[in-house]
Amino acid sequence: MAITALQKMRLILFIVLMGIVALVFIGIALGSRFVTDYTTYYAYFEGESLSGLSRGASLQFYGIPIGYIEDISYNVEDLSRLKVEIKVQEDFPVRSDMKAQTVVEGITGKKHVNLVGGSDPSATRLSPGEYIPTEQSIMSLFTNHAEELLEQVNVTVGNINEVITNIERLTGDESAVVNILKNTEEITMAINTVTDSVGAMARSIQSTLAHTEEIAMKVDAMVGTVTEETDIAGLMNNVDGALVAMRDVAEKFSMTAEQSREDISEITRSFRDASVNINILSQQLRDNPSLILRGRNIQRREIN
Repeated sequence: MAITALQKMRLILFIVLMGIVALVFIGIALGSRFVTDYTTYYAYFEGESLSGLSRGASLQFYGIPIGYIEDISYNVEDLSRLKVEIKVQEDFPVRSDMKAQTVVEGITGKKHVNLVGGSDPSATRLSPGEYIPTEQSIMSLFTNHAEELLEQVNVTVGNINEVITNIERLTGDESAVVNILKNTEEITMAINTVTDSVGAMARSIQSTLAHTEEIAMKVDAMVGTVTEETDIAGLMNNVDGALVAMRDVAEKFSMTAEQSREDISEITRSFRDASVNINILSQQLRDNPSLILRGRNIQRREIN
């Protein structure tokens, strides 16, 4: 069927009208940016990826469009800080307590920048060209650490699989289970034996300590008895006294050679008594040497 001239005219007219409508919509969309006045600000995003954020992306304040992203670049001095140029409507007050965040739009992966804060009435308004502070949103933190989380999950799953494999291998080998139980029983018996031996050793040590304490008490009593009964000091004092008397006799004998016979007789008697005491002491020690240890009282005569 051939197309008539009238139909061609209608088709051309329809195409022209659709083109005009499209141009009008495009003009409205583009004209809003050219008609509205914008103020330029900057923001540095650090420690996160700006993948999905492109030029022309929306700038919003709690979901309300207030501008767009003009440019995205890197910082030559610090490559970890990504520089974003932001266009904000001139009538919107950007305050010092506001912060910029990147927000993911649904499941598409595209991002836009959202301004949060601004509730402090005492905060000052930022001048054009200043830097807006930034912070990572919860979704940005999760997205940035997703790879690390997935790696940890993979490691955990691998460990669980290894444990399951070991359990299956262990339960599948009955002899291994029997050996483990047998070894456990032997170890338990050995521990019980060692425990009994340690208990017997402890009891033996306690008994030995008791006997040692008893012996020590007996030794203390013996030492006390010996101390009380020993008269060695008195015996030696007698000997010393005899020697002193002999020395005195010799001195007196030399000094009183010309004295009367009565003095000579007294000196002679003293000398004789001292000799008798020494003879008695020597005889008793010779007959019973244990007197030195036992401390019996030795018969002695006093020197007058």
